[in-house]
Amino acid sequence: MYLVLDEDDNIVSCVAVGDRPTHGIVREVEVIPTDITTRIFDYKYTNGQFILKDYVESQTLERVKQIKINWLRNMCSKLIEDGIDFNGEHYALTYADQINLSNLSTTATIAPDTPLFYHADGKLCREYSREEILQLTAVGISWISYHTTYNNFAREYISHLTDENEVKLFKYGMAFPPEYQTKFEEIVMNFPVAFHEEIDDNTDYDAILYPYNHPQTIFC
Repeated sequence: MYLVLDEDDNIVSCVAVGDRPTHGIVREVEVIPTDITTRIFDYKYTNGQFILKDYVESQTLERVKQIKINWLRNMCSKLIEDGIDFNGEHYALTYADQINLSNLSTTATIAPDTPLFYHADGKLCREYSREEILQLTAVGISWISYHTTYNNFAREYISHLTDENEVKLFKYGMAFPPEYQTKFEEIVMNFPVAFHEEIDDNTDYDAILYPYNHPQTIFC
């Protein structure tokens, strides 16, 4: 297999069969990794090595960051909507649920003698005391604030990373480096909730970055 290069070692064509090309700078190679073959023109071939072009590497890193940030935002929303445990029962916190709790909390505050009816997930509607509604709402708000704050710090942290693999391997719920973690904990330390899981990111980054990832051969 032959690669044809320009004077800056950029790959301009790849010949898998046939005679050795007679124009350009020609290098013979035994095999080209599939992940490189499918995006061959993003590489240089220098001193026997495939080197990703600087501008491509930079663009790829920024794209990977955006995919990660989108995943973090979606995970944050999912965890918020999945809801909270309160007094042995579970309460979802979808947007509609948040509005309902907000309205009940307002009623409990300004009209404490008004009967308050709500229900836990999978349970029948029942009357709640003023204190129950206010406590439930406070826990819900803390849960929302906790994850919103975490997502905000995660987005800021990811935006400053320079290693593509480090970005990809970041999990939702991971601790940050001290300079971020200390500030994060200062904000959330008084919340009556916490999140102690690490959720893997199973995103197929290559499928998103290279949707037409099929081997291609360019003949001179």
